[in-house]
Amino acid sequence: MSNAPIPLDPGESILVTIPACDVNITNKTDNGTYFKAKDAVVHLSTHRLIFSELVSNTTATLHISLMTNTDFQQPWFGANAFTGLCDMPTRGSFEFTITFSKGGGDGFMMAWAHVQAQEATKRAPADPTIQHQIPTAPPESTGVAYKSDDNPHTIYAAESSQDKPTFQAYEKKNA
Repeated sequence: MSNAPIPLDPGESILVTIPACDVNITNKTDNGTYFKAKDAVVHLSTHRLIFSELVSNTTATLHISLMTNTDFQQPWFGANAFTGLCDMPTRGSFEFTITFSKGGGDGFMMAWAHVQAQEATKRAPADPTIQHQIPTAPPESTGVAYKSDDNPHTIYAAESSQDKPTFQAYEKKNA
């Protein structure tokens, strides 16, 4: 993996870096390949996904605020994958797939849940009824997420790093 720094925007930080991913980004407007790489490094920051292909030294960036229809797939057999659309006003609509062929999908999903919780608070006004619908975290859960025994298909991710974080539910989807 390269030690070259990634230029970040003010207030942006890298949450997770996953090496050895297969990445395919296609421009849906003209069906052309925008970025394709095997063994790419995927960086998830608080603002965007950054892809680095080390052999050809190429990079691509997708802004999280422009993403829709994202889906994390965890098949019984095969690699985890993350898919979605990114609509860039000046460049068109892009469809992307990240395949975690050598692992790291779970760590990515945990960081993605954190980013989505932050995005949700930016987009929607606070709804006080949501806190009553989500079960409280067990006393031993001091991390950023936990799974409830009542619903094993839902991950509850922390929305803040306070002493007692609040949790937001994210449905786990299987392919």
